Amino acid sequence: MSDGQKREPPGFSLAIVTAVVCGVLLLVAGGPVQFLNTAFGVWFTEVFTFLGAGWILLRRAGQDPLSFVGANRFDPLEALLGFALGAANFIGVVVPLQYLQQPLIPQWLKDQFDASRLFQNQGPVEIVVIVLGISVAAPFCEEFVFRGIIQKGLATRFRPRVALLGTAVLFSGYHLDPVGFIARVELGVLFGALYQRSGTIWPGTMAHAANNLVSASLFLIAQRITAPTQEEPAWQSVAALSLLGLTLMGGLWKAISRRTESAEPLAPEPLTNSMEPPSPAPSLGRLLYPWLAAAAAALLLLFALDRRGVALNFYDVAYHLPALGSDASDADRRAREQLRAVRGRARRGEVSMEQYLNQRKALRARIYEEGRSRKPATPPPREPPT
Repeated sequence: MSDGQKREPPGFSLAIVTAVVCGVLLLVAGGPVQFLNTAFGVWFTEVFTFLGAGWILLRRAGQDPLSFVGANRFDPLEALLGFALGAANFIGVVVPLQYLQQPLIPQWLKDQFDASRLFQNQGPVEIVVIVLGISVAAPFCEEFVFRGIIQKGLATRFRPRVALLGTAVLFSGYHLDPVGFIARVELGVLFGALYQRSGTIWPGTMAHAANNLVSASLFLIAQRITAPTQEEPAWQSVAALSLLGLTLMGGLWKAISRRTESAEPLAPEPLTNSMEPPSPAPSLGRLLYPWLAAAAAALLLLFALDRRGVALNFYDVAYHLPALGSDASDADRRAREQLRAVRGRARRGEVSMEQYLNQRKALRARIYEEGRSRKPATPPPREPPT
């Protein structure tokens, strides 16, 4: 190829293909599997939708996946500083952002995208599995794809800051949560800045893990010690927390900067600058087979271990119940608690599935009947003037 000819940087092509493939898999595989079983689905989505897709595409491009994203270089102190920075960012930026946007978001949108639903109808073991999924699997798998492949690839076509911000917006959009969109963009900027600074996904992965772990832990603690009608914290408290978090972030960022400078980090590089001929890439079928076999085996195991739970999820969708509002009566709350108790017993095989289904149908019919009775009667049509 002559010097005057231009070609599209292969890193950019890989970034676009990865983003499209992961988005399609998230919709057609990740979402449906999370519907079948939330705890299992979180791990399935992260491992197969993100990590698996990114791994296969990198291998197909003739790359070593771990070295390409910088995961082959792990600095314990750098990772620890990243974790601390993620925790400080949560109280310094995420909490204030969520507090400020609360009055601006319609209640129906909050109810529809309520993050607490992730833990609904979950037993203690499943809650542990979910927390591990969002604090271990999600940080590594998502940073592997979004920062290690997509941001790195976009940086071969655009300025680093543009690549960072574009990846952050894409990262937030893939969570399909408009309520938390702005906060996740900020998180994406933080993780991307750590990747640019260090040349490895580990600091961003650890910051990602800290954010998710702190968020989930605080939510679970609040569920146990507070009433559902808890008042919003005073703005003075939020401002004090934000000031503390921002102060910690400044010190931690300086420490990370000194650490990465002394360690001479590996900066993200384009895919192919070597003069050596690339090694032949494995066939797509050979790359796909082990991942597809593992995914199929995992799904078979799910159905073998939790057949009743999967069926109950279909019942819940077929006979949907509207979310309880903040003004719900004590009787309505007791009815939901009783239904959840029966659901748990049905899942354990202590009562029949039909008993839960009939109780859910009856509650649904009562709710919609009460809703119709509360609607004002339609006034009779006026007589036409004579």
